[in-house]
Amino acid sequence: MLATLLQYVDTAMVGQLGQNATAAVSVTTTITWLVGSICSALGIATLSMISKAVGSGDRERIRRISSQVLMLAVSCGCICYILYRVGLLYVCGLSQESAALLGMEKL
Repeated sequence: MLATLLQYVDTAMVGQLGQNATAAVSVTTTITWLVGSICSALGIATLSMISKAVGSGDRERIRRISSQVLMLAVSCGCICYILYRVGLLYVCGLSQESAALLGMEKL
């Protein structure tokens, strides 16, 4: 909830700098929300599965779940990085001027 509030405050502050600055923050806010949601869902699912395994005393299942979640987290991180590098922000509508404000160049 605080992250959402922070994004609104960022947008309000940057809004005084102009249209391109606001667009840059708006596009990155959407991507940040998406990545954060994936991480939260992964954490909640992991907590639930490991709690169940701890309750049943199944140490092998705990080890297996932990290793699978670690692999999934690394895979998600790699996929997000690849999407970022191939221009996901441009697909979301980021203009060249706004990209320049973010320190990016078109690939």
